Amino acid sequence: MFKDTISIDDKLIINILNFLRTPVFILFVSILIFLPGNVGNVFGETVIALVSKDIRPYREALHGFDNVIRQNEGVDLRILFLDKFEGKEIFALNSRIMDNNPHMLVSIGPEAASYFLNEFHECKIPLIYSMVLNPDTLLGASEDTCGVSLNIPVTTQLSEISRTIPAIRRIGLLYNPAYNAPFFMKAGQTAKLLGMEILPLQISHTKDIPHVLQEKLKSIDALWLIPDRTIKSGKLFQFIIKKALLRNVPVIGYNRFFLESGALLSFVIDYERLGEQTADLVWKTISEKTCKSPAPVFSTMVNYRVAEKLNIPVKEPGDLENDKAAP
Repeated sequence: MFKDTISIDDKLIINILNFLRTPVFILFVSILIFLPGNVGNVFGETVIALVSKDIRPYREALHGFDNVIRQNEGVDLRILFLDKFEGKEIFALNSRIMDNNPHMLVSIGPEAASYFLNEFHECKIPLIYSMVLNPDTLLGASEDTCGVSLNIPVTTQLSEISRTIPAIRRIGLLYNPAYNAPFFMKAGQTAKLLGMEILPLQISHTKDIPHVLQEKLKSIDALWLIPDRTIKSGKLFQFIIKKALLRNVPVIGYNRFFLESGALLSFVIDYERLGEQTADLVWKTISEKTCKSPAPVFSTMVNYRVAEKLNIPVKEPGDLENDKAAP
């Protein structure tokens, strides 16, 4: 009869296999894999964040983005500013980015997004944009591109207007058809469902504005101002708001400046929160391998002093989830 013989090497292998089956080892591995702080180590991602300009709104978005991304020590985040590279130095920027072998590109601002699209489109590196208005027009549609834009859905805006200021039925939309015809069409369709009407206040040049206001303000309940390339000057916006208030017509705007200038209601995006939202999208894209753009987080703000002056009833704070009173 032969006795079974086991070598020292065989015993070592058996002991290792037995250890790998123990609950302690399995628990240890599970913690390493699913602990949030180690997600970056699992994926090993290098992320390049490119900021268009060193200005306050972009810095705020970058601060929010950076705070969330750096919660994970395993991610190698590199931050660059596009406006620091001009002329021939742009080639140095290209090399610097490629030398880091990035897994993902993140742009803050439209110039940075356009740069990535033009210089790295063929590389098929996923691009996530932030702080961009009308990204589809700027970047086109691509499976490798998504982000958090500055576009609050038209339907959401009109729903907020209807719920906050129920008395408003006829809204005049000041816009240039060359830039915002799709917005007007969508607004008109949505308004009908809410029992409202959108009247077009069309302009092609800033010089058209005084005449259009003179003719149209008398036939609308509120004036709606949206981002439009034709109207960029703060002083021009203040002129428009003043003219409307003289006719007792409330104005609806799209940032805090409008509230401070006399608008009744405004949709305000917190840029730091938008940066945080962009960072969350980065994690979701990494983990799910899909790229889907969410709507930006915003607040609906009301200037109650203007509402009282114009004798327009508005909902009290707390009636709407996003309501905040203007200071």
